[in-house]
Amino acid sequence: MKKSLVALAALAVVSAASAQSSVTIFGRVVLGLVKDTNGQSARLDSANALNQLGFRGVEDLGGGTSALFELRHRFSPESGSMDGTGNARPFWQSTTKVGLRGSFGTVEIGRFLTPARVASGLSDPFLAETVANVDFLSTGYSTDPRAADGAGLARTDQIAYTSPVMGGGFSFALSVGPKTSAAVVPRTVGAKNLVSGWVQYASGPLLLNTGYEQNRFNDKNTFIVGTYNFGPAKLLAGYSQTDNAAVAGPKGKNANLAMSAPFGAITVKAGVGRSEAEGTGLKTTKVGLGAEYALSKRTYFYTDVARTKPAVGARVTGIDFGISHNF
Repeated sequence: MKKSLVALAALAVVSAASAQSSVTIFGRVVLGLVKDTNGQSARLDSANALNQLGFRGVEDLGGGTSALFELRHRFSPESGSMDGTGNARPFWQSTTKVGLRGSFGTVEIGRFLTPARVASGLSDPFLAETVANVDFLSTGYSTDPRAADGAGLARTDQIAYTSPVMGGGFSFALSVGPKTSAAVVPRTVGAKNLVSGWVQYASGPLLLNTGYEQNRFNDKNTFIVGTYNFGPAKLLAGYSQTDNAAVAGPKGKNANLAMSAPFGAITVKAGVGRSEAEGTGLKTTKVGLGAEYALSKRTYFYTDVARTKPAVGARVTGIDFGISHNF
C-alpha cells in the first residue's frame, strides 16, 4: 500500500511538471515551378529558407516567466538536400536560440534573424518568398558577409531583447553580437560589434517602424517602413540606405511600395521596388503581381509574375506557381 502511494505521488509530481512545459514540432513545405528574373530556365524549386523543420519549447518558471528554445532546420524539398541545393550549408542554418520571456519582455541568445532584418521585411507583402517579392530594403547589405553563399545574409549569433508593447503603442528591440564570433570558421575579429534594432509604433490600422543595423565589418543599413490597413486593402511602403565601409561614393538607396487585398479565399498582392546601387547609382526596378488561394488555414496555392528592369541589359520576366503547407 505504501509503495502504491509513493508511486502515485511520484506520478503526480511528473504530471505536474509536464503540464507546465511543452515542445512543439512544426514546419513548412513549399514547392512549385519557378522561372526567376535572372534568365534561368524554369525548374522545380522554392525560395531559400521557406522549407523548414522546427522544434519549439516553452517551460513555465512561475511568476509569469517562461523559458523558451527554438531550433529550425532548412532544407530543399526538390533534392532532399540542405537549404540551397549543393551549397553545403549547416544543418541548423535557420535558428538556434534559447531565452526567457515575461512581463519584462523577451531575452534570447543564439543564432537567428536580427531585429532590423525582421522589421525591414514588413514592407514586402510577398515576404521575400516568390519571384514577385519587392523586399529591396536591405539590397547591398549583409548581416554577416563572412558566410559563404549568402548563408549569413540576415542571421548571426547575438543576444537580443524585445520589449513588451508600452503605453501609446510603442515597442522596441535591440541585439548585440561581439566582435569575435564562432559562427564562421576560421574565426575572425571584425572592426565592430554587431548592433541591430528597431523602434515601432502600432495603433489601430497604422504601423510605423524604423531601424538600424551595423555588422562586424562596419557596414550599415538604415530603414523606415510603414503599413496602413484600410480594411479592403493594406498599403505597405519602405525606404532604406546602405553604407558599406569598403565601397566609396554615395550610399545605396532602396525603396518599395506595395499593397495586399483579400477577396474571400483569394489574396491579391502587388508591388514595385527600386534599388540604387551604392557608389555607382545604377538603378534596378522590379514590378511584381501575385495571388494566393487558401485551401485551409495551413495550405494555399500561389502564383506570381514579375518584371525586372536591371541596371544594365533588357527587361526580364519571372513566373512561378506552387503549393505551400504549414504543419
